[in-house]
Amino acid sequence: SSGLTGANVFDIGLDCVRSTPPASANNRRRPTIVVDCNNVIHVFGQKKSDPMAAIANLCDEWAQHGFIILLAVNGTRPIANQATNEHRAAREESRFSAVSTRLKLRKVKEFLL
Repeated sequence: SSGLTGANVFDIGLDCVRSTPPASANNRRRPTIVVDCNNVIHVFGQKKSDPMAAIANLCDEWAQHGFIILLAVNGTRPIANQATNEHRAAREESRFSAVSTRLKLRKVKEFLL
């Protein structure tokens, strides 16, 4: 666990959105999470009595932090894709951690100057 809260992740996502030039006039200016429902059921809701309620609760939790939530259902997930998602999630977590560390360094630098 990185120790980041949902609010921390939203702030980092918002900073990333603000630092990225809009791709189009319809570009959302809030962080967006695309939820692969099949993967969430496999990882998170598999042991729940109501997997769909587990997905809804998870999405609601992130939406309360300000994220735009988009649901995607692409059929069943092969084991290889699940491993790929885990690697992708680990990279994203590392990226969020790096952004958080850079923000802390900037604050320390400003304090020292």
